[in-house]
Parts: sequence; structure tokens; C-alpha cells
Amino acid sequence: MKYFIILLASCIYLAASVYRVDDLGAKPDGTSDAAPAIYRAAASATQTAAASAVIEFSTGVYYVMPPVTNQIAALDFSGISNVTFRGKGTNTVILVGRPPYGAFRFSRCLNIAVENIAIDYAVVPFTQGTIDSVDMNAGWYDLAVDAGYPSPLEPFFADAKASWGIKAVPGVFYDLIVHRPSAITLRGERMFRFAYKDGATIKKAGLAAGDRFAHGFRWYVQSAVGAWDCTDVRVKNVAIYAAPAVTTTWANTSNVTIDGLTIARKPGSDRLISSCADGIHSFGVRGTFIIENCRFEAMLDDAVNIHCRAALVWSNISPTEFVINNSGTFRCAAGDRIQLFDPLAGKIRTETRVAAIETISPFLNRITVTSPISGLTAGKTTRDADNVYNLDASGGRVIIRSNYFGRHRGRSILIKSDALIHDNRFENIDGLAIAIIKESEYAEGPVPHDIAIERNTFTGVPRLGSYAQPAIRAMVSAHGGMSSNRDIRNIVIRDNSFLEPRVGGIDLRNTAGAAIESNVFRTMLPGAHDFALPSVNIMQSRNVIIDTLTVSDINSNAGSAVRIHQSADAGDEGVIIRNLTTGLPSGVKAVDDGR
Repeated sequence: MKYFIILLASCIYLAASVYRVDDLGAKPDGTSDAAPAIYRAAASATQTAAASAVIEFSTGVYYVMPPVTNQIAALDFSGISNVTFRGKGTNTVILVGRPPYGAFRFSRCLNIAVENIAIDYAVVPFTQGTIDSVDMNAGWYDLAVDAGYPSPLEPFFADAKASWGIKAVPGVFYDLIVHRPSAITLRGERMFRFAYKDGATIKKAGLAAGDRFAHGFRWYVQSAVGAWDCTDVRVKNVAIYAAPAVTTTWANTSNVTIDGLTIARKPGSDRLISSCADGIHSFGVRGTFIIENCRFEAMLDDAVNIHCRAALVWSNISPTEFVINNSGTFRCAAGDRIQLFDPLAGKIRTETRVAAIETISPFLNRITVTSPISGLTAGKTTRDADNVYNLDASGGRVIIRSNYFGRHRGRSILIKSDALIHDNRFENIDGLAIAIIKESEYAEGPVPHDIAIERNTFTGVPRLGSYAQPAIRAMVSAHGGMSSNRDIRNIVIRDNSFLEPRVGGIDLRNTAGAAIESNVFRTMLPGAHDFALPSVNIMQSRNVIIDTLTVSDINSNAGSAVRIHQSADAGDEGVIIRNLTTGLPSGVKAVDDGR
């Protein structure tokens, strides 16, 4: 019996160990630096004989700053395994002292989780206020900064990699961005002049005295939560109220689960924005990638961006060998499938498989492929060199389900491959809800393929901001214009509801193989549209089947249910329409076929 008790106790110990940061000196008082105690807890956790460890936070505010100034995050961990950082919900706050530091950063870690925690900043990475005056011809505006928000001239803002401002009405709309100013000067107490080389961006944004305005400062890697070269990482029930870079980063990491993430303005605050950049930004992810039960609001960029970073063809050796510049972010291994993309023409050159990879230097690799390639273009930039994308590390098998996408600036989902997007609610009017897009000006790929969009609800509203986008767009661009190729493949858009769409619903271009099935468009609000656009628009595509489409619209400027552009392939090889039901005003065509 004694032996059994000892063995049972040993098994319990091996199952999990709990390290309470308060017991190691942390004070959740919002002012004492808790980072040293958290590092002590992590050091103890990594030395435990237990199968896993929990670093536990109590209710309160844990102020953190990095132990050295050149550190990327306040809590920066490398090489740890089987550790969960767990709080008591949003009443446990990790409060980063100031930008540009991130909160949690993990590199080369295994089986890591962050749960039941809120993340915020004592000094937020943006300023905000009210536009006092504007001179569009001279190219400046004066901003009266709200009390409690930092001066845009704070020294720590000086090394920001980008900065931009935006007219904002929280919960209503986020307007066109105004890019990095050429100068910021103090004009009076809390009054600052933002000057630009010309007034074009100010004119385009339509700024006027009295507008509420936020100006964010953006870095690259200082995320609230970031994982680099990790395996098995989970975020559960985490709320993030500010971030100086992409809010969460998932870089060359395998098997990611994000459940119950909230990115929003701090409750009870008068903040105009939440994060200064994307909500979830990932590249090079393998395995499974699940995003569920999340909420995205008030960011200054896309909610979700999943892709593979490009390598550049640096030099040609033979038809089966070439050198790439991996830019420090591209990874591949023998056996991986890769896509070679011509950015000048905006087309896939070929797809093949890696036979071998050799390291020449930290940024250069020799690649041997299994089949010969002709016509590869080498170069020194993403514009003049063929781009290389790893088809096996561009998000893994992505599942995006049961999320809410509210008002923010940018796209809700920017997706490239192998994804199931279902049962989400989209209420953002200031950008595409789902962007199935390869933009040649960005080194993000591959060309989209194998994406299913099912049972989602897209809700628009009458005109509020300066611009709007359709709910779903599939497209490939080339440098200097649009691609004429049809390289997007295997797209399914099924059983979705489009309610009060402002400027159309589905815009499909550059696609070979798509099924648009059992979708419903309903517009019952007068004046819902900016201008007449079709519910479904098909351009430069083939093998598109539209089946069981229902479109009803009371507006006199309603667009057609389906518009087929003359650039689509002719006949049934281009587009097939079956079971179309419409309720449109007199004189509006159900199908406008321009071929």
C-alpha cells in the first residue's frame, strides 16, 4: 500500500507541476516589474521532471519589461518545452511597459500554451486625438492629442519601421490610411503638425477638422504573442488590447491552435484602435492550423494573413539546380513541393519537388529539384526574380471557423492555400472579407488553391466610410497591372449568406475551377449600394459552375445577379449557371454576359 501511494504521488508529479509567479516574487500591482519572477518560474519549469509544467498567474496586473534593451519581447523564451502560461482570465493582465517591445515570444520551443490572459500596454504604441485643422494644398494637418496618449515625438517611436494614421469611428468604420509623414512638429500644448510631401493622401482620405484620428507606429516582430520555429503551440482565451507589430506572429512553426483569441479596444477605454497591424500573421506554418472562436476588431491591418514567404531565384546552375536567397524567412526540405512564380507576368512558371537542399551561407541555398525547369529568371529583388514558394509550408491544413470579424482597417482573411473557412460572421465594411489573392508586389504566396468557404454570413451596411470592397475576391496581380492567367484553382463557395452587400459579393478572377453553390444575396435596405455592381462577377476565368444562386434587391441601382466579363472563357467551358432565382428591380438583368 505504501508503495502504491508513493508511485501514485510520483505519477501525479510527473503529470504536471505548477509554478506560481507570485511565490517567486512577482507582484500583480501594475508597477513592479514581474518579468524576473516569470523568468525564474520558466527556468524552474524547464528543469522539472514532470511531463508538463504550468506557470500560473493570479488575478491582477503584471507589469513587464525586458531585462535588456535590445530584447524583442519582455518575456522571450528559447528552447523550452511542455510549458503552459496560465492566468485567471481577462482579470490577469500582462502589461508591457512601452513599445517597441512585444509581450510573449517563443523560439525553437515545443508544446507551449498561453491561456486565460489579457495583454496590454502601459504606454500604447499609437497616439490619437481630434483633427484641429487641415491644409490639403500644403500637405499637413494638426492633431490635438487626447490626454493620456503619448506624444508622437516620444523617442521610442523614432525607430518605428512604419507609421500611418486613420480616421476612425470605433464600431462604425475605419477609413483610408494616411501613410508615414515626412515631419512631425510640436505646435502647442498637445498640438502636433503632421506634414507630408504632398497633400494627395490627405485629400484622398478626406480629412477635415473635427475628425477623430489615430496614428499608429509599427514595428515588424514585436508581437503580443509570437512563435518562431516552434512545434505544437496553443493560444486559448487570450485578449489583446494593443500591439506595436502584428498582434500575433506564427513563423515557420508547426501545429498551431488559436482558440478564443480576442483582439479589440480595451474595454471601458476611449481608444480608437487596438493593434497597429495584423491580428494573426503567419508564414511557413506546417501541419494543422486552427483558428476558432476568435474576435477581431479595430486593428490597423488585416485580421488574418496566412502565407509562405518567398525565396528568390538568385542564380541558375542547371535545369535541375539553382541557388535561392531565402531572405531568412523561407524554409524547405527534401521532399517538399515548391511553386516557381513569375512576378512580372503574374503566373505560375511550374511546380516541382525538392530533391536536395544545401546550405551555402545563412541566406543562400543550393536547391536540386526532381524535374527540369526551363526559363527560370534569376535576380536580386522580388520584382525581377522568380519567387519560390513552399506548398507544404504555406499554412498547413487551415481551418478558420466560428469567428467574428468586426470593424477594422484591412482584409478580414487573406488566405493562399488548403483552407476550410466556415461558420464565421463578417461585419467589416472597410476591406475584403476573404481575399483569395496573390499580390505580386508582396513576396507572399503561393498562388491560391484548394479553398472552401462555407456557411458564413457577410453583412454590409449603407455607405459610411470612403470605400468598400466585395465580400470575397479571388485575383492574381502582375507587377504593373493585372495578370491574365488562370492559375487560381479548386475554389468552393457554398451555402453563404450575403446580407445588405454594399458593393457586390463575389468577385472571381484568374481562376480555373470554381464551384459557387447555394448562396443567398439579400438587400432590403434602401440606399445600400455605392453604385451598381453584380452579386457575382466573373473575369478571366474558366470552369466556373454557379448553381442554386438566390439574389433579391430592392434598390434601383442594383447590379445584375451574375456578370460574366468578356475576358472569361467562352461557352460552358467558361461559366455554367443553373437554378438562378432573382428578385430584382425592373430593367436589371439577371445575367449580364459580356462574352
